[in-house]
Amino acid sequence: MLSSNSASSGGAAAYCTLNNCALSTNAAGYSGGGTYYSTLINCTLSGNRASEGGGVYVSTLSDCRLSGNSASYAGAAESSTLNNCTLTGNNGAGPASWGVVMR
Repeated sequence: MLSSNSASSGGAAAYCTLNNCALSTNAAGYSGGGTYYSTLINCTLSGNRASEGGGVYVSTLSDCRLSGNSASYAGAAESSTLNNCTLTGNNGAGPASWGVVMR
């Protein structure tokens, strides 16, 4: 589990591959509160925050769960590919479509 970490981008992790993990309550000052430019498989991302892409930014996710992530733009994921993922309760301050995924 990666929790309560912070960075300018990729609050928990950046430029990596993560399997069967949990990322919670991480923060990024700019993008990717959970991860930045990463690949995640069967992971849970919850309560992460950033200016852009509260959960993930420019990442590829498969079989992941994203809940309660927040950002000014794209609360769950921005500029990312999500395969068979579940998204619930993510928030973005921009237009309604930005709360989940912005591409």
